[in-house]
Amino acid sequence: MFIAGTNDWSLHSTDSAFDMSSNLALVAGVQAASLIATERAMADAGVTRNDRVVFVGHSQGGAVAATLAESGRYDTAGLFTVGAPTGTLPVTGSYPSLTVEHSDDVVPHLGGARTPTNAYVVTTHSGALPGDVIGAHEKEAYLHTASKIDTSASKRLADMVKNFPRFARGTVTVFSAGPV
Repeated sequence: MFIAGTNDWSLHSTDSAFDMSSNLALVAGVQAASLIATERAMADAGVTRNDRVVFVGHSQGGAVAATLAESGRYDTAGLFTVGAPTGTLPVTGSYPSLTVEHSDDVVPHLGGARTPTNAYVVTTHSGALPGDVIGAHEKEAYLHTASKIDTSASKRLADMVKNFPRFARGTVTVFSAGPV
């Protein structure tokens, strides 16, 4: 299940579940509209406690993914986050977990200092120009980093990628989160 990131950068509460208010709530460890909206979308899609779920998220979606993966409410098969503020959201489960961050991306730093985690954390420079905070956080930059991970010479990283759950078939359902 892929969970997208922030879509409204206003500093006040908005009609979007994926706004800055939800970012702040997630980092503070309190209930966030984006978390509620994602769980409602999962329920609407028919996801149950017995379904194996691989949570994937970018930015705020990564924080939501990590929170849901660790919630104990789902059979978490894996977790993959990119550019997410997950420093204070440690992975304690025994499922495969990969966290990818760009050292020049400010968003992962907004999650606070990294607490001990079972996640395999990959940190590298985005390749963006100095001071290009948007370029360092863009999905395209993370896609480039993911392609480098796929061809990495690191045996430990290759084993992580090889053992990550794969699903050959499934249903794609797109949800949009409005006011919750």
